[in-house]
Amino acid sequence: MVLALLLAAGASAPAAPADAQASPPAAAASQPSEAETTAIIREVTADVEKLRGLHRKQNLKVELLDGPLFLAKVREKALVDLTPKAVAEEKARWLAFDLAPAEADPAKILLAVLDEQVAGFYDPHEKKLFVRHDGTFPPELLRIVLAHEIEHALQDQNFGIPDLAALPDDDQRLAHSALLEGDAMAVMTAYAAQRAGKPVKEAIAQSAAAMLQVGTDGLTGNAAQLKQAPPVVREELLFPYARGFALVAEAYGRGGWAQVDKLFARPPVSSHQVLHPEAYFAGEEPLAVPPPALPQGAKLLARGRMGELGARLALETCLDPEVGRDFVQSWAGDAYVVYELHGHAELIWESAWSAGVAENVANLLRLLAPCWSEQKGVSGEVNIVKKGSLVGLSRGSADLAAILSVPLKKPSPAPASQ
Repeated sequence: MVLALLLAAGASAPAAPADAQASPPAAAASQPSEAETTAIIREVTADVEKLRGLHRKQNLKVELLDGPLFLAKVREKALVDLTPKAVAEEKARWLAFDLAPAEADPAKILLAVLDEQVAGFYDPHEKKLFVRHDGTFPPELLRIVLAHEIEHALQDQNFGIPDLAALPDDDQRLAHSALLEGDAMAVMTAYAAQRAGKPVKEAIAQSAAAMLQVGTDGLTGNAAQLKQAPPVVREELLFPYARGFALVAEAYGRGGWAQVDKLFARPPVSSHQVLHPEAYFAGEEPLAVPPPALPQGAKLLARGRMGELGARLALETCLDPEVGRDFVQSWAGDAYVVYELHGHAELIWESAWSAGVAENVANLLRLLAPCWSEQKGVSGEVNIVKKGSLVGLSRGSADLAAILSVPLKKPSPAPASQ
């Protein structure tokens, strides 16, 4: 399910007419009839096709739903991804890295946020666009949301939207989501600029820069559920929209929509590539850090990759955000495993770092150790070992020296993009 969040729609369209940027009113606006809404959808679809240079391979399927039915459909589709296994793995990751309180329920938190923020969505499984049709949104904002979601449908028909759950790890899923949402954000912004009679290229560059400038706190605005959510939810939910938009804006600035199309031929595979477009365009690939082996007798809870974004969030659990921000940009690869042993959760995290910052990162992790040792439900034993450009961390008694002795395979360099 690919979504248009109201926060992103409002923040990305400074070139749009004023009513397109307003927050949804508490009372329903004047609601167009279904026939009028269908006509608007056809008009926006034709405009987006012409603007983006992508065309339908088949007619778009659209379903208009009133407020309660729309929210029910959002929850239904979200629960397809929020399986008990996926929720348990996310909860284990949050616990192991102290990203949220032990009692935090990822499914409940995310569903509450989606209830508050989703204005429309495209379902790549049903190949259908779902639109909220109850007069909640001003007509101009509805058009902008439609432009975003219609672009998702065009992405699917022209490039294909993969099953994100089938991608190898958390970080790659986040990076691919950033491409999908970043492209839709750029199209939405360009559409709003065109309707306002303003230059598209300038609007995309300025809007992408503005979203980065206001940051996560600024984008959260008055969204009560999102404000109450743990930082990991806010950061990872907004990352594809703000940071993905910045990556796509950079591509567009280099060569227009044709250059953006090339992103779909070689999607980003890490949050590092999204955070640093120059790394993506230089063809930098993350090191293939092997998943740490489970200790004997351990029960697997979760495994994956934190990526640069996840590594930064882990460091910020107990440290001032500015302390590690410069070092974490040198993330080069990682892998973690969370498991149950001796009646509690334990963690092994191996990470690789460039630019000679491995010792700095190891020292930052040592500063985290006292904070983590007080956490309940996870081993209080914290060990950190540095070996060359690698840093190993365990919450438990894992043999880090043996883990760091496994040689890394260097990735095949991706072709640099112009």
